[in-house]
Amino acid sequence: MAELPNTPTITALTMMCVAFVAVFAVVIPMYIQYSKRKRNAALMIAVSFTFWGFAAMVTFIGAVLHYINTPIAGDIQFSRYGINLGYAFSALSNIFMVLFVSEIFSRFPVFRRTKKTIPIINGILNGVTIGLIVNAFVESAKATDPTEYLNPAYPIPQTVYHLILTFISFTFLLVFSARARNQATLRWEKAGFGFIIWTSITGICVYLSFVLDLVVQDIWPAVFGSGYTQFNNLGWLFAIAMVNLAYIGFFMPNWIRERYKAMEEN
Repeated sequence: MAELPNTPTITALTMMCVAFVAVFAVVIPMYIQYSKRKRNAALMIAVSFTFWGFAAMVTFIGAVLHYINTPIAGDIQFSRYGINLGYAFSALSNIFMVLFVSEIFSRFPVFRRTKKTIPIINGILNGVTIGLIVNAFVESAKATDPTEYLNPAYPIPQTVYHLILTFISFTFLLVFSARARNQATLRWEKAGFGFIIWTSITGICVYLSFVLDLVVQDIWPAVFGSGYTQFNNLGWLFAIAMVNLAYIGFFMPNWIRERYKAMEEN
């Protein structure tokens, strides 16, 4: 029997909405900057966060529909659709994040030797996530149990698999950005890579917060109860910070760049 997803609170819905709007508010300027620079890395990071924005959006829509309909066992649980599609878009985001890393750090020996091997392998692994999600939809359409019919599952192994790949993507970004920062000579360049380092850290914190949101309810139910905890809200706040730090770090607005240049001259 399929368990009902937690009913979101108004606060949780608000944070989801603010997060996906904030992501797209930053993604649009990314595409504008790409149209000016025509750099592959700029396109890769813009596409990566576009898919991340879609992940947040479908999760929000599913949660809103769940909140409005308050389904009982046997009803269609829209949250399941939002969560599964969110995983799928997040997997696509991972693919383009590693492509971004391979582009911006293409001069590093590992990418000179392997070319696009790492992004291709990463793409295949994240493609498995999408395949698992498609299978969940197919299986729900074939289910004979009325509580599972048209209610795609999101089992723990699938979730853990996706989380591991997401951590790997952001760890790639963290490690190579740290190396590039150490090699940079100009202050504004170091600052840019510093912002990208914080992008990867906040990106990891997004998913850690979502994991803690689930874990603390099982470990300390008397304290956190059931449903959405403050860790869920914290995760969306980290998401807003993540995309803004990425924009500042890679595209760096002129007024920030000039400030670092002035500090260097002084």
